[in-house]
Amino acid sequence: MLNDLNLAKLMLADPKLATPKLPDSQLLCETVSSEGPVFPIKQLRKRRKPECCFFPSSDKYSFLFKLDFLLLSVSFLFLAFGCSVPFVYLVPYSLSVDISQHQAVLLMSILGGMGIVGNITFGWISDRKCLRTFRVVTFLIAVAFEGLSCLFVPLLRSFSTLVSFSVFYGFFDGAYMALIPVVTCDIVGSAHLSSALGVIGFLHAIPYLISPPIAGWLLDQSGSYTALFLLSGLSLLCSAFLLAALALLRYCCRERSASPQNPHQA
Repeated sequence: MLNDLNLAKLMLADPKLATPKLPDSQLLCETVSSEGPVFPIKQLRKRRKPECCFFPSSDKYSFLFKLDFLLLSVSFLFLAFGCSVPFVYLVPYSLSVDISQHQAVLLMSILGGMGIVGNITFGWISDRKCLRTFRVVTFLIAVAFEGLSCLFVPLLRSFSTLVSFSVFYGFFDGAYMALIPVVTCDIVGSAHLSSALGVIGFLHAIPYLISPPIAGWLLDQSGSYTALFLLSGLSLLCSAFLLAALALLRYCCRERSASPQNPHQA
């Protein structure tokens, strides 16, 4: 208290001491920091308009309008339509060609086991640095061999030949399960990967659901398993054709982007 009284007397004696030497803004900041906020200080911030949950921003789904993603999506439609038929009708077809039930179930076990081997193998291949630019081509080869193997199923009427089909088809079927995420990431980039995988999963589920009933209708109409396995093989080959168009499109884009640099390098 004595110090405060002495300071007040000095300020009354010399008016210059009563005038603040600091700017008003700095005095305000020191007063608020020392004595606590006497009044709320409002900060002016630019507020972004909230996005509507039903109409998201166009940047998030801009990949939907890319030609290479459209080709990839349509190829997945044909792929999902064809790949489910052997899993559903391999055992009934084996029983129709006088193979025992135990051997027919063993074919499905071989099919699933080779799918695991193909998943690991093609996952390792796609992770190699020297082969990362050929992921779409690797995917194309796997789908094409799947389609070709389905076309030969009506000619296979013994257990040994159907075992070879299970090994061959199961190995390449595991490949596309391993390559879908990496190929999609190469097309849309890592920023849009989660949204693109959601779209592809939705497109993949529709034909995967409706293809077994359509194949069953063909079986009832024709009375033979030939039509449904041919439908499966042709659908997979159509998917491979679209993947070939996608690989060609990406190759042309890379050549076009690299061509302006060649004169400067020369």
